[in-house]
Amino acid sequence: MMRLLGIDIGGANIKAAVRTSHKIEQARSWSFPLWKDPAGLPEKLREVFEQVGPVDVIGATMTGELCDCFGSKGEGVRAIVDALDALKDGANLRWWSTEGRFVGSETAKDQFLSIAAANWSAGSHWLGRKYSEGLALWIDIGSTTTDIIPILDGKPIPLGITDPQRIQSGELVYTGVRRTPLCALMGLNGATEFFATTDDLFGILGDMPEYSNDCDTADGKPRTQIARRLRMARMLGGDLGTTSEDEIVGLTHSLRKVMVDRIANSIETIQSRVGREIGRFLVSGSGEFFARQIHQEIRGDSSPRVDLSKLLGKAASTALPAVALAMLLEVQGC
Repeated sequence: MMRLLGIDIGGANIKAAVRTSHKIEQARSWSFPLWKDPAGLPEKLREVFEQVGPVDVIGATMTGELCDCFGSKGEGVRAIVDALDALKDGANLRWWSTEGRFVGSETAKDQFLSIAAANWSAGSHWLGRKYSEGLALWIDIGSTTTDIIPILDGKPIPLGITDPQRIQSGELVYTGVRRTPLCALMGLNGATEFFATTDDLFGILGDMPEYSNDCDTADGKPRTQIARRLRMARMLGGDLGTTSEDEIVGLTHSLRKVMVDRIANSIETIQSRVGREIGRFLVSGSGEFFARQIHQEIRGDSSPRVDLSKLLGKAASTALPAVALAMLLEVQGC
């Protein structure tokens, strides 16, 4: 039985999904801050391959080429392609292009702009095959960014293709549920310094669990409620002795509203451009919970919504582009 692997190599996480026959056998995510340790990518990929087991075909995509450890996108794409190519161990390795097809490693390095940050393309093409009638809007909220992709009658119809184009079109919103610095959301009435992130915001709201052993935070302290509140207090220029609980909670809600408004504005802009009523919202990602909340707040029960975590499982929803690649490999005959 053929084992097909989809892998998405990001700047902060690596996501993978294995397909056998017509179902996803496993989907997983590994934290890996590529920008801190680009030389460690081969070893991390080796760990991923050890855990997923032998595979026959690999479909790959990336967003890690934008990391500031690379001097250019071309350099980043080539480094990531070479790292994975060296570990394929006889498997057929194919890279997803924003042209909607798989290409080999040499083509990927030559045509690097079509390979850079192509994971949204893989996800939207696969979802288009599943939801082929009317206008669907795929909202994938991750730790760092939000993708908002219109799919009309089964075909993705983004206005932007590259990251700069997608930012301008509203189809890529640089806000996520864990890594976004809160100073990027603050106005003039708070600290514009890297004191806290959206993980603290959603942790205080009860949407993110506590992890006392995880210190990947703005101040290197744990992801606990008390530490999160202290980081939030610093955004107001205070600490837990000088900042009240009401002030901390009030700031949390106001910054969440900034995030909601940014994503909601992009949704309305995209719908206006397409000129069709959105028939179905598709939500996924590690921040799927936030996408569900936004849908409920701006549309209520007036528009159907598909929670991909319920359809595929939470791990697969978090790793949706990797799942899509594993499914698309057979479709494209790779």
